[in-house]
Amino acid sequence: MFNQTICRLAVASALMAGSASFVFAAPLAGTDPLAPNTTIFATGISPTATDVGTFLASMTSPFSQTTSSGTTSGTFWSAVFRNSTGTLDFYYQVANDATSATAIRRNSDESYLGRNTWVAFLLNGSVLGHGFTNGTVAPDTIDRDTTGSVVGFNFGATGGDKVTPGTVSNVLVISTDRTRFLVGQSHIIDGFTADFSTFAPDGTQFTTPEPASMALMGLGLVGLAAIRRRNKA
Repeated sequence: MFNQTICRLAVASALMAGSASFVFAAPLAGTDPLAPNTTIFATGISPTATDVGTFLASMTSPFSQTTSSGTTSGTFWSAVFRNSTGTLDFYYQVANDATSATAIRRNSDESYLGRNTWVAFLLNGSVLGHGFTNGTVAPDTIDRDTTGSVVGFNFGATGGDKVTPGTVSNVLVISTDRTRFLVGQSHIIDGFTADFSTFAPDGTQFTTPEPASMALMGLGLVGLAAIRRRNKA
């Protein structure tokens, strides 16, 4: 199967809980919406460090798979960031070793069941740091299964390049409307399937305060101020 997974986590409970209560959430700029049972052409974007936001966690997973064609090995990276609007974005990248026997044609990631998703690939993947690079192989298309659980990035599907031996994919991104994450699963596929523990959004959707709630909070603050003045008197 695949070798030991090296996991680096920089996760505080406050970060996982989400703290951007009064920011209007939006997906990562330039990403395209992807509904269940849909396939779209992949779009390349170049987010800034400010757009990318705050690093929360990453995993680096070496892999090695042997088939009748020979052995294919490489490295799979995954990470989760909280973007500048307070919601979570999930990043993936695969490198195929120069000694590999086969190319890689697909990466799929789960579970995004019941989540709103927006997708793209990064032209400047090194902006993420944490082992990610700019990469040279972009996906042709991106799809989502009928349940909405699995998001897949396809290489060479419409005449583009697969991730051939000695090459590295562009960084792939799935942007969400969620503020918490948990353990997910990713796969790379081409005549074999390698599975990785990665990250996925949990069920907490970003919400912005309603005007009535804001008004009630304002009244509460006014009340607290009045009590404080009386106590001082």
